[in-house]
Amino acid sequence: MKNIILIFSIVITISSCCTKRKVINNRVFFEVVKAKNILLNNNMVYYKINFESNTNSLFYPLNVSSYNKKEKLKMIKELLAFKNDKRVCAYPVANYNPLLSTVYSGGNTKYSIQLEALFLINQIILIKPFNYSPMPVLIDNKTKKEGAIKGEIIDEAYKGYEKWLKEVEVKGLGYLLENRIYPLNDSEVSWIYSN
Repeated sequence: MKNIILIFSIVITISSCCTKRKVINNRVFFEVVKAKNILLNNNMVYYKINFESNTNSLFYPLNVSSYNKKEKLKMIKELLAFKNDKRVCAYPVANYNPLLSTVYSGGNTKYSIQLEALFLINQIILIKPFNYSPMPVLIDNKTKKEGAIKGEIIDEAYKGYEKWLKEVEVKGLGYLLENRIYPLNDSEVSWIYSN
């Protein structure tokens, strides 16, 4: 009997269909591209956010260490522009924090581009982003309902991130992070399983 080794991976191919957005200072850091999930072999179209237009893949955590504060602020603004983009992201809901032994067992297997944008903002601003947002799923702290594609939970999160961005523009990103002032501190929602 032959031993069969099955390696689970997600293979994503990328096409050139991009989301048109307002270009600030002639540089676009992020764009949405179509991606076909070959593993599932279905006809559903998935999307992903590419970092810098010359790359075909995005690896977590996003490495932005070589960018200055002004560029990072522009990245955050670009990502917030994906608000209301309910297209389904090609990546599955999964635990990206290797120190967290929790396996997600909720009802969301996929999440939207608008949620992926918030997930990426955390990777831009935090040294250990997956402690703050280990999985791309939000939870209402009162009702315990989850959100990953659309709805009030994601809308509430965007309000928190937009309010936080206004504080960044006044006080500076360094000040807010040093004082542990994060986007969802005053919000009724949080990232599921966050520390």
